[in-house]
Formats: sequence, structure tokens, C-alpha cells
Amino acid sequence: MSDRRPSRKRSREIRAAGGKFTTAMRANDAARALPPAVPEGGWPLGPVDRWRGTGGPDRWEQAWGRAIAELGPVRAARQEDPYDPYAERWTEGAAGLALAYYLLAVVGDLSVEAVSTDEVRVIAELPDSGNAWPAVARIDALVERAGHRLDAPDDPVAACWRALRIDCSPTDIPDDLQNHWSFRWGADKVRSLSVVLTRLAAAGRAL
Repeated sequence: MSDRRPSRKRSREIRAAGGKFTTAMRANDAARALPPAVPEGGWPLGPVDRWRGTGGPDRWEQAWGRAIAELGPVRAARQEDPYDPYAERWTEGAAGLALAYYLLAVVGDLSVEAVSTDEVRVIAELPDSGNAWPAVARIDALVERAGHRLDAPDDPVAACWRALRIDCSPTDIPDDLQNHWSFRWGADKVRSLSVVLTRLAAAGRAL
């Protein structure tokens, strides 16, 4: 039981209600404890439709549904932070999470909901250096085992993975700017999957 005293405002409310903690007070407290309401236009994960594409297998749509349901509320709750130098990581991470759920479901002959998030962490794991190419190799193998060709023109799964796995390294950068935070190196978009997994875990989501 908490020994926290009620605020002066709450004490006045209780006295005005005849010394009783009213149903209305409980409802107000419960409302404050709920996650933010869904914003108009959906959760603020950025332009996910570009990564999601159109069509595709049923489990592809189901994987996107799960990824958005898990990430959306966490992102919405962080809207008070106006500065996020890598805001695009939410979009890329959503794409990576959906892709991982889909591939693991197909390869394991599972439903999307049955995919273990521990398995997602394994394929997303990065070495201490942050080099994402080992994760790229693991996902490449899963894409092939799931029956998708990376060069397939009308496959939304392949298109999503092509966009995620590209080498982001800039060219012709002066030596004194090589380590500037704004530059992204290697398969940096794939790193976004690890970033959102960390954010989900920090938010206490079921991962």
C-alpha cells in the first residue's frame, strides 16, 4: 500500500465530496494512467506505407499490424521530445520489425503472433562496433529461405528489404567531419531495428 499523501487539490476534492474518494476521481486517475489517444491520422511512425508497399502475403499484412500496434503507442508517448536527430529510425525500425516478424513466421511455419521476440533480437543483434552487416547477412538468408528474391520487382517484402539493407555511407566527406553525428555509415537503416527494440524494452512493452 502506498503511503503517499494526497495533494492539496485532491484533499479539497475529498472534503467537498464528504470525505469519500468518488467514482469520478477514480475515473480521472485511470484516464491519466492510460496511454495517449491515437492521434488523428494514426500513430506517428512516419511514412510507413512506403515501406509496407501494397499487396503481399497475409502474414506480411499481419506482421505490419503487430509492429505498428507495438511501436505506435511508444512513439506517441515520446512526442514531448521535440528533438530526435534520428526520427527516421522509428519508420525504419517499424519496417525492420515487421520484416522480422514476417520472415520468422514464414520460415518457422508459425502465425505472426507466435513469433518469439527473442528470435527477433537474435537476428537484429549487432557487435559492439555497431556494424550492421552481420545482421544483413542473417536477414538475407531468411529472405531466401522464405522464398523471396531480392530482385523481384513486384514483391513488397523484397522491396522493403532492398530499401533497408542499402549502404548509407556518404562519399567525399572531409576528414575533419568523418565522425559527425549526422552521417550514417554502412547498413545503418538495419540498425534501426535494434534501436526500436531497445526503446520498446525501455518502455516496458511485452518484448
